[in-house]
Amino acid sequence: MTRSDEMQKELHIRLIDHKVPELVAAFSAAKVGVYRITENKQSLEEDFLKWTGGNRIA
Repeated sequence: MTRSDEMQKELHIRLIDHKVPELVAAFSAAKVGVYRITENKQSLEEDFLKWTGGNRIA
């Protein structure tokens, strides 16, 4: 099967770190394949810009 034939799906879930194993166990029990888990962290600069409204000049 070529990559273009494969169905690509992503699921984005926001969790507290210690809940990740519980979620993976639930997927496994439901026979849902988990192929990758990644952590998405924003930098301090990205957080600052989000909370201050970005690069807008008042």
